[in-house]
Amino acid sequence: MSEVSAESAYDAALAYLLQHPWVADEEASNRSYRFNLMCEAGLDFANDASMPMEARVLYSGDHPERLIELAGSGDRIAHEALCEIAAHRTGRNLSLPLVLQAYVVRAAMKPPNFRQGSHAVSHLHRDEAIFAAVELMVSRGLRPTRNRASTGPCACSIVSAALSECRLGTSELNVASIWRKRCKARRAAGFGLASDVQI
Repeated sequence: MSEVSAESAYDAALAYLLQHPWVADEEASNRSYRFNLMCEAGLDFANDASMPMEARVLYSGDHPERLIELAGSGDRIAHEALCEIAAHRTGRNLSLPLVLQAYVVRAAMKPPNFRQGSHAVSHLHRDEAIFAAVELMVSRGLRPTRNRASTGPCACSIVSAALSECRLGTSELNVASIWRKRCKARRAAGFGLASDVQI
């Protein structure tokens, strides 16, 4: 690859990553997961389009069983989702379903023991953006990875450099690992890829 096209590829990777501010926001994946759990526990909408969206949303909390099970096994975000549902309903002067009431009382008396470190979903958005940036580079003709003897750039090296510019220093090896995991998952799900490299 020529110097000009390597620079062009870098600029494209950087532009892509900068378009997605949640790449640097670890809480973005946590918020998405929390919202999905809250919806799973029960969600209703008022059909009054004149109301603001926040006022139209009602978390019922009618089906909190799986969230309670997750929170009991150390899932901090499931616990937060249950607490947000309780706060939402309490703020609207609505009673809590009995199962949710019991959980809130138990958690207030003896908080659950949460797993340490980042949640399993914390990097989903970031990793998805890294995967997409690598695939963008592959679609421009770059090889996804390179062997140790190679001196020229590859998709993963360019994305790693662009991530450093975004202050998300991620090594080329880590970018390649993220890309490989996403490729395997996509292939298992039957999705096509820009690359046809065997993993």
